[in-house]
Amino acid sequence: MKSKKIYLLLIVAAAFLLRFYKLGSNPPGMFFDEMALGYNAYSISQTAKDEHGVFLPLVYFASFGDYKPPGYIYAAVPLVRLFGLSEFTTRFPSAFFGSLTVLLVYFLVIEIFADKKEREKLGLLSALFLALSPWHVFLSRVAYEANLTSFLTVLSVLLFLKSFKTKFLLVLSALFAGLSMYTFNSARFGIPLIFMGFGLYFLKDVLKNKKGLLLSLIIGSIFVMGLIPHLTSREGKIRYNEVNIFSDLEIVKDSNRRIEEDGGNVFAKIIHNRRAGYVLLFLKHYFDNLDLRFLFLTGDVNPRLHNQETGQLYLLELPFLFLGVFFLFKKAKKKSLFIVFYWLLVGLVPASVARETPHALRSELVLPTFQIMIAVGFYYSFLLLKSKWIKGIIATAYLFSFVYFIHNYFYHYPKQFASFWYSGLKEAANYAYIQEEKYQTIIFPDLGRSYISFLFYNSYDPGRFQSASKVYPQSEVLSGDLLVAKQFDKFYFYLPDQLEGLDKPVLLIQPKEASSFNKLEILKEFKDFNGKTIYMAGEVK
Repeated sequence: MKSKKIYLLLIVAAAFLLRFYKLGSNPPGMFFDEMALGYNAYSISQTAKDEHGVFLPLVYFASFGDYKPPGYIYAAVPLVRLFGLSEFTTRFPSAFFGSLTVLLVYFLVIEIFADKKEREKLGLLSALFLALSPWHVFLSRVAYEANLTSFLTVLSVLLFLKSFKTKFLLVLSALFAGLSMYTFNSARFGIPLIFMGFGLYFLKDVLKNKKGLLLSLIIGSIFVMGLIPHLTSREGKIRYNEVNIFSDLEIVKDSNRRIEEDGGNVFAKIIHNRRAGYVLLFLKHYFDNLDLRFLFLTGDVNPRLHNQETGQLYLLELPFLFLGVFFLFKKAKKKSLFIVFYWLLVGLVPASVARETPHALRSELVLPTFQIMIAVGFYYSFLLLKSKWIKGIIATAYLFSFVYFIHNYFYHYPKQFASFWYSGLKEAANYAYIQEEKYQTIIFPDLGRSYISFLFYNSYDPGRFQSASKVYPQSEVLSGDLLVAKQFDKFYFYLPDQLEGLDKPVLLIQPKEASSFNKLEILKEFKDFNGKTIYMAGEVK
């Protein structure tokens, strides 16, 4: 038992090291959603209001008009309040709770499996594979709300299973499950699905705790009812219609075209029904998230979600995943089978109704089911293997896979994908702020949401920004307000057609390629992680 505690301590220590080492500098910059989370946490810590002046939002932060759940922002408030606004303090909740999830997985596996001798080792292996997972390490080092969701989901499932012996834990399970729905949009659908299935499967155990069940239902209902007004509102529908496959009108158009081509008869209306088209589209997206190329070869194609050099899982884990499925059916009890496979299958549903699939972030809800299955495959395979040489080769190959991922992530990834993290923008934002008193007008690069970088990197006074006169454009795509400030006070976040009509002098900061610099003296250049000039500053007198 003492040695197992030491192993667990080493695994958790490795998880913290991998997630916190150079957290503030790699990835080599921040993207706008991270900045929005950090700045709104800063705004709350200073004024108890979000960037738009709303007092302590409980259901959503309007942010850019994508209406972010509040959980991550409030989780970031304490550290931002204590140590100031920075890349590190903004990413801290993701790295911290990602590391703690590794610890929770150990205890979760012990609850899932019955055999006392085996479950300790399976727990350690599952925790180890999650601690070293390219999927989980990468997402834990960015301010992603889904990472907090993953922690709360694992915690709530663990407490649910433990509540069969310690009844009051059922109420805590409901509390954390409810909180998870306020951390990430996918959780608002995924968590109810997971716990409805668990509740029905373990109904006999749950009914033995009638008082806890009643309190849990009340708590769950409060959390759900708190979301309904937003989800049914204009703002909630805008966000939903933006990302879900069921608002894709091409399915309806294709259905109508095929029915017309077949003469519009009853048979044509049945086989070309648009509902069948949406079902097929959902199934395609669902199995996209289980694509072996995505899982073991390429990973997510978005460099902000994956390092682009490995799969979401190590290729070496592929045979052990299949072996894990085999051994689970052969050796595990029905309870263990149901928990792992139901969680995996239902957890992918929210990711499958989104337009972009496969998607590493939206499908993170299913972790650590993959790691548990791989751990089962490793454990029982090694029991059957007699050759120490083969075991050594497998362990060495796994170590090599991990070292390859880490080397790429810390040495090559930041150089190759610096532009995806707006490297160089911090220096430009700092310069613009320092020069504020010298200029009547300051024009910043128009990058869609670049105003938030100016606020974030300068820890701009939230009270001042809340009271400033701001210009927001209308978004035809969302049919609503796109809350991206294009101008406030003397700061412009787009390039006006005529610079001559602006209050002089004007500080102009634009991408290096901008034609505006042909007639201007260059004041300063701003370089990215690789030392390449990205932005330049000039003056219009």
